[in-house]
Amino acid sequence: VVDLDGKVTTLADGYWGSEGIAWARDGRSIVYSAAGSGADYALRSVDLEGKSRLVRSDSTGLVIHDIGADGRWLVNKYRIGFENWARVAGMERERNVSWLDSSINPTLSRDGRTLLFDEESSHVGRNYATCLRRLPDAPVVMLGEGQPLDLSPDGKWALARVFDTPQRLVAYPTGAGETRELDAGGFGNYQSAAFLPDGRRFLFCGWKTGEPGRCYVEAIDGGPATPVTPEGLFVNAEVSRDGTRVIVRDDAGRGRIFPLDGGRPIEAKGLKPEDQWIRWADDGRSLLVFDGHELPVPVERVDLESGERRLVRTIEPANQRSLLTVEYVALADDEQSYAYSVWRTQSQLFTIAGLR
Repeated sequence: VVDLDGKVTTLADGYWGSEGIAWARDGRSIVYSAAGSGADYALRSVDLEGKSRLVRSDSTGLVIHDIGADGRWLVNKYRIGFENWARVAGMERERNVSWLDSSINPTLSRDGRTLLFDEESSHVGRNYATCLRRLPDAPVVMLGEGQPLDLSPDGKWALARVFDTPQRLVAYPTGAGETRELDAGGFGNYQSAAFLPDGRRFLFCGWKTGEPGRCYVEAIDGGPATPVTPEGLFVNAEVSRDGTRVIVRDDAGRGRIFPLDGGRPIEAKGLKPEDQWIRWADDGRSLLVFDGHELPVPVERVDLESGERRLVRTIEPANQRSLLTVEYVALADDEQSYAYSVWRTQSQLFTIAGLR
């Protein structure tokens, strides 16, 4: 809360997330919705001295919107979650390849046989889980905590970002082996990371608190982090398939291509602000992109030298009920095997009487 003199007082914190807020009718406490982990928000109350309590929880999320003069609470009851869908060799049609109730951010191996993904269900804890599934039918293997970022070219390692304070970058073995803590400049804040084709180096984009971000290359075994982009350019970094260049999005939404050996940068042609980047194409001059707000979802190949755009395929989710957007798309080398995430939400607005 902020008083009339501008003094800020924190009454409650430490939650995974918070949604909705309203003053109690007596003005001595605040009602809000928050989740300890995952997206299962509960109704909570805190007084002006910072004493908080749980008011009501449910198997689905409860979000407070307002409290009426008659004391009734206006509440939204909702279920929100993500699903991963895929169609690869051996599948006659798309399948739901999710694990729990919030599977997202799929990465496919180059042959389309392995799916790396992020599970954000409350059941796996507040740091999420990095998970692996061999397609089409193998069970899910949880590699460790954190958000997966990339799969090594040989499929033996998975890069992940762990949301500790400070953040950490780790490499999980997908089979036998020990987890490796990566130095990654010791920055503590990371936006992305990806293996280079040799599997011995990786690109990461991050920043130290209070400093601008940029992208670097470092050996998996450690050593100095070599900057490959100017300060302030680090968003949506994608490494070319031959490992010689990286493309990033600048503040104006344009693509900027930087040679990893330090040559002159090039401005990419043909990209639109609404494009969501998938990866470089194998021709070394094009970027595969999609727009998850259109249905069916267009996947296009953009020639970064000429600006020409060509439709590669469309993705039309079989189940579009309660679908908000398609969030991520992954393509294997053949550009025919694919995986994607959908964001679904269902909600009911109602009033509750008798709560205090």
